[in-house]
Amino acid sequence: MHVYRLAVALIILATPLFAENVTVSLKSAHGKYLVALPNGAAEADRKQASTWEKWVLANSNGGPLVAGSRVTLLSAHNRYLVSEKNGSALANREVAGPWETWVISGTNGGSVGHCSSVKLRGAHGGYLVAESNGRANSNRQVAGPWEHWTIEFEGKPPCWQIGPELFPGFYEHVGSLAGQHPTSGEVEYTFYEAYSFETVPIATHVQGLGWSGSRNHTSAWAITHNAIPIGPSKSILMLCNDPTIYTDSEDRECWHHRIGDDVHGGGGTQIIGDVLVTSDEGKAPILYDIRDLANPVPLACRFPSDYGGAAGLAWYDDLNVHVAVFGSGGSDRLLVSNGRPLDSDACIFTPVATENPLGPPGEGMSQLFYDRDNKLLVSLGGSGDDNGDNQKLFYQRFRLERQPSGAWSVVDKQGEVSIPLRRPSNGYGPNLRWGGTARMYDNGFDVVLAANTLSGFRIDPDLQINVYNCSACSENSSGLKVMINSVHCIETTESTGEDEVYLTTNSGVRLPAGNESYHDINDGETWHPNLALASNSEIKITLMEYDTSNDRDQIGEIRVQVSKAPGSYSETLEGDDGKYKVSYEVHN
Repeated sequence: MHVYRLAVALIILATPLFAENVTVSLKSAHGKYLVALPNGAAEADRKQASTWEKWVLANSNGGPLVAGSRVTLLSAHNRYLVSEKNGSALANREVAGPWETWVISGTNGGSVGHCSSVKLRGAHGGYLVAESNGRANSNRQVAGPWEHWTIEFEGKPPCWQIGPELFPGFYEHVGSLAGQHPTSGEVEYTFYEAYSFETVPIATHVQGLGWSGSRNHTSAWAITHNAIPIGPSKSILMLCNDPTIYTDSEDRECWHHRIGDDVHGGGGTQIIGDVLVTSDEGKAPILYDIRDLANPVPLACRFPSDYGGAAGLAWYDDLNVHVAVFGSGGSDRLLVSNGRPLDSDACIFTPVATENPLGPPGEGMSQLFYDRDNKLLVSLGGSGDDNGDNQKLFYQRFRLERQPSGAWSVVDKQGEVSIPLRRPSNGYGPNLRWGGTARMYDNGFDVVLAANTLSGFRIDPDLQINVYNCSACSENSSGLKVMINSVHCIETTESTGEDEVYLTTNSGVRLPAGNESYHDINDGETWHPNLALASNSEIKITLMEYDTSNDRDQIGEIRVQVSKAPGSYSETLEGDDGKYKVSYEVHN
């Protein structure tokens, strides 16, 4: 029996559309759905979401569903969910008044969408809770695990096919890694019993790494690599449960699976939810259902056969499609699904037009994340020299748009941001060229790691995985979170006609994204940017007026200090002959 020793440490980084009157289901921390019974009772004891477990959610605030939105929930029996004064929750009201109105918020204080973790606070201050006996109440003053619900939107893929989203602090956190060494002091040695090691040919090198976000409150490692090309050879996928969850070495397990016949197989990989995507140059990508790590199941969704390389996958909630990215050497290649569940025979991916391609990807790391608050995608790559020099991360933000012809194209592409990394102060590696990954948690944190050059990339008992430590990313850091809810125009800067406004921040965010983008607004109108920001230092938001004929003008700016108390605020900005009121929330 061989033991795998994986040297692991964490870089903690950190996330979050909506239309009124949508049908949703609410799944409790116990895995049961909230149900409205014909007698007016509300319980949380159903294993599946059928008719009685569906609710029509209406957002009385209008616009996107965000932290602080006031909502009502109408049952299949045409009765509203109510928070009674005695702390009980019922579904028996014909008319929605104050007691039938709930304040919703997401995990990170930002936008709420399909598969978000949410909490609902009733009119009397109590949170909706799912008791262990299946009862539903609204009597908790503090929101713990039992007071959190997974919200599922009707008509979208199951949540196990949806990954955690990008936390708004990601841009600051990943940038803080520039110039840092991986620190050996952060390494924790973990041990695995590799049941099938003796029967698997020794691998020549690691080709891809994956580390999932929250998957049923645990996680999964994935390492793809190729076997020595002697006789018939197949690429190998090693799946392991998470050592940070399974702290007892007896419970840590790894499983080897044959996944292809290419001797240079097992390209870079990514895990979203319980779906793993992997591929290699010139080969059709493969999607796996890894809910059972010992028995991964290929998913039915189809890709073009000639697309491969380091693989990434994200759910683009604005457009109701999955998006995949593949790269190796040239420009990143993007494909978009038809929105069907990934386990459906009707699911198929088609290429995105290449007139406006993304920047160069990483050979062993090319991943994709959805930034809900800014309504865009982020492509994250990594590369480096074989000897461990010139390691870097880079990301690029963009949107997708469907053309009248039905084809997809890249729009609002922003410049590539490069983050140079350093090798360890002694020794070799790590090397992102041969495998790297980023992990997004439901609670907003993520991890970046890389295969260690010193080990020769070999899958052996001494395989090491290196990590860069980010001082700005501590889970215990107080931090500052700001949500820009609305921009109300009191008076435009123009004597006649509307303004073209946009927001910028001191962290480099621009909304709407794109150097030539703006939002049209006139006197008395309100724009809801719902921009979520996070930082461990001051956040500065600037309201600008777009002008094609001369310099663009600043209307005003807001500075939010880390010491500012949580709450809702409004500030009036006056400049360039215009007057605006900006409303925002502070969370910490």
